Amino acid sequence: MPRKAAKRFCCTAQRAMRSIARHVVRRARATRDSSRRDERRRD
Repeated sequence: MPRKAAKRFCCTAQRAMRSIARHVVRRARATRDSSRRDERRRD
């Protein structure tokens, strides 16, 4: 694999991981909020 291609692949992988991490964090927060809502509903 040429060095240039490897570098480009690394960059794209980093960007993808970053976007995925952001998405996961957002989803985790959403699930936490929903669980909190469920607890309130039980009360």
